[in-house]
This record gives sequence, C-alpha cells and structure tokens, in this order.
Amino acid sequence: MSTNARMAPHYCPYCADQDLRPAEESRSSWECRGCLRVFTIGFVGVAGVDR
Repeated sequence: MSTNARMAPHYCPYCADQDLRPAEESRSSWECRGCLRVFTIGFVGVAGVDR
C-alpha cells in the first residue's frame, strides 16, 4: 500500500452521514454534505505496550 494513498472515512464523526467529499483545505480534510462541517483525519502513532 502506498503511503500517499488517501484513506476515506466511512461516516461523519459529527452527524454519521455518509455523504463525504475531500475538502480543498488539505489532503487530510473531509467535507460532510449532511451537516456542512469540515474535519481532518490524522494518524497520531502506535500505542506502546506496558510490560
């Protein structure tokens, strides 16, 4: 899998609508056509395991 590939969310985290489109602001921004919000998705990191 390419690291440049954009992963699409399945639903809006605010209203759960599924009509999402890429937003113009940045590569990680998505626009919800249901509630008209624009949100971003980002990878924070991998959680560590306490041993």
